[in-house]
Amino acid sequence: MRPSLRNAGFAGIFAALIVLTQTGCSSGTNVAGLPAMTQTESQSARTPSSISAFPISISAFPVSISAFPILSSSPISIMAFPICKLTTSLAAAQCHGQYRSDILSILNPLLPALLAPGHHPADLQAAYGLASASASAGRNQTVAVVVAYDAPALESDLNVYRSAFGLGSCKTSNGCLSIVPENGVKPVADAGWAQEATLDAEMVSAVCPLCHIMVVEAQDADIVHLAAAVNTAAANHATVISNSYSAPESAEVMQYASSYVHKGIPVTAGAGDRGYGVGFPADVPQVTSVGGTSLIHYLGGWAQAVWPATGSGCSAFAAKPSWQHDTGCGKRTMNDLAVVADPATGVSAYVSGVGGWNEFGGTSVGAPLVAGMYALAGNGTQLGDTSSLYAHASAFTPVVPRSNGQCSPAYLCNGGAGYSGPAGLGGPSGLGAF
Repeated sequence: MRPSLRNAGFAGIFAALIVLTQTGCSSGTNVAGLPAMTQTESQSARTPSSISAFPISISAFPVSISAFPILSSSPISIMAFPICKLTTSLAAAQCHGQYRSDILSILNPLLPALLAPGHHPADLQAAYGLASASASAGRNQTVAVVVAYDAPALESDLNVYRSAFGLGSCKTSNGCLSIVPENGVKPVADAGWAQEATLDAEMVSAVCPLCHIMVVEAQDADIVHLAAAVNTAAANHATVISNSYSAPESAEVMQYASSYVHKGIPVTAGAGDRGYGVGFPADVPQVTSVGGTSLIHYLGGWAQAVWPATGSGCSAFAAKPSWQHDTGCGKRTMNDLAVVADPATGVSAYVSGVGGWNEFGGTSVGAPLVAGMYALAGNGTQLGDTSSLYAHASAFTPVVPRSNGQCSPAYLCNGGAGYSGPAGLGGPSGLGAF
């Protein structure tokens, strides 16, 4: 059963598929309702009080350009709840997971896997050309997901997910799963971050079921502890490290940039879910900044459009890496690539904290998915930065343009041919760039 049919059964959102409604970069705000930034304005200039209340209304934008058929007539809005509480500290991180509010949880734990809403592991492997590698590669890889706080139900939830899709067990008892405190002291639990940790582990499993998974738990959501947790992951021999969170870019958080640079260990980070704007650690040049898309299956193929809530932009602090050649930003440009993040065209995950099966989105989905791709390729020891992605730009597929806010020049907040801010080089097609 195709994802669109599963989604229609739960939310009715795909009674008709959606045509791309393309807008320019002239809007005065980004899609999350925040005041828009100019090309060089730092997110640190915003005060926490300017952040709009959640839940937010997010539109799904499947693809329609001249190369693709017209699918329908207008976008459809859904409501999506963020997993983590909104932070008011400029030095604290916000996790990026979101889940659908229109999917009922009645009898949810008993739901047959076939009917679980959202894209299943086989869908994600097909969409990104990973099926063969996912079946055979990754046994010698350990993907670390860095989160804040403890997640008491993670192991049980993860194995419900893996069992449902035939991915095999991944437990601490069989050595597949390890849970490592940042500083050796188990942190307290937090409901929101626990859901984030579970989602991250399940997304690694979706594309790299043979990988080992290391969950590194920071003491809290302050960047100082999350950065320390990244160092802990590297010290414990993670081969790839995923970060599904961000803090507003500022001089204060940039002092921790070196913690996210480990030669021979690819590091990924979600670009953020508040539209145009730069976040840390995705702005670190050596970190793979993962933007978000709407992902649909149509006529036997897959297509992506820019998710209007994805972060992107021009850093105010990080130097331009030599492998980035876009001319509209004199410093580091976000993003490097993009994968599914739109909760209206999102992924299936089992998280008991939200009632069991639901459809999830946010760039939290993308960071562990791309980390899993690095693990499948198995070339991490040869990498010290993201230059390999740019050297293999032909290994990405175009993402249909859509604005995620106000910017100048326009490519920083709009997709398009070649490199763009929201979509980076595009969507991965196989492992050739990794």
